[in-house]
This record gives sequence, structure tokens and C-alpha cells, in this order.
Amino acid sequence: GDWFVVDYTATNVGNCSVGFYEVVVESCPDCSPFAPPPVSAVLVNELVFSHVPTRDFIGDGRVDFLDFAALTSFMGATNCADLNWCEGTDLDTDGDVDDNDLLLFADYWLESTQ
Repeated sequence: GDWFVVDYTATNVGNCSVGFYEVVVESCPDCSPFAPPPVSAVLVNELVFSHVPTRDFIGDGRVDFLDFAALTSFMGATNCADLNWCEGTDLDTDGDVDDNDLLLFADYWLESTQ
């Protein structure tokens, strides 16, 4: 049967598309025995998804009260900058940690991140 192996690691926030192709090796009786055979690939399926910033600020594999405490320790901060974004708690990366970030955090409450 058909099988696929996907080894994938998200490195950035944003949209991602993973295509699955069926590879067909054509027969070519007139081709040189030393030349590779003609090959074609047909898209069979495509997965499209979006990576979001982690809400697991502590890194223990779960979005819980420890992460909420980390978020609230930056609540009201207005000096969040690129590369750190207040240790990741500025989820919408608008430069501050506010109610919008709390709402984004709440979407993943008690979710596993592993």
C-alpha cells in the first residue's frame, strides 16, 4: 500500500504547506541502460496549516497556571521588541502585553504542546 514518512520541525511562525506526491517511474525500452529512467510526480494530497507562537512559556509541555503566571508577570509591558517579545508573552507581537495577548493565550488553555 501507500505510505508516507514526514519528518517535520516548525522553525518559524506562519503558514506551511506540505505536499504528498506519487512518484511514477516510467519504462523506457529505448533509453540507454546507463541513463536514469523518466520519472513523473503527481500531487496526491496537500496539508496546509499555520504555526502559532507557543503559549507554553515555561516549556513543560502544557499550557497551565505556570504559563499564566509568566504571562501576567509581563502584563502591561509596553517595551516588547523583536527577537524576544517579552519572553514570548507578547503573542500578537504588537510591542505590548495586554488583553489581546491574554485572549490569544486562553485559546490554548490546558493544551498539551508535545
